[in-house]
Amino acid sequence: MASSQSSGFPVFARRNALSTLDGFPVPDEGIVIYPVPPTTVSIVLATDGYPVLKRTLEDSESALRDVLAQDPLMCRLYKSTKGILQGNVSFDDRAYVKFSIHTSSATDSEM
Repeated sequence: MASSQSSGFPVFARRNALSTLDGFPVPDEGIVIYPVPPTTVSIVLATDGYPVLKRTLEDSESALRDVLAQDPLMCRLYKSTKGILQGNVSFDDRAYVKFSIHTSSATDSEM
């Protein structure tokens, strides 16, 4: 295995990996911060098990079904390491989280 530097992460892992929220530490260079426009009302985060991400879980699941119907081996529309295995309903596990953003109004702060 490649040597570690002061971060404690192997050099190879930092150079050839994508960071993820999985309970393990994430090196600083794997963290990307995106500005959120003040007019944003919701943020959707999802795993790569959703090749098409929509505003709702229902719509994202519907888009996934459409992709799988057209390309069950996941080798043409959205290239993946695997297609649908026998007994599975999709090519990968998946998670979908939607955060609603509520801004405080003057009346909220007075409460």
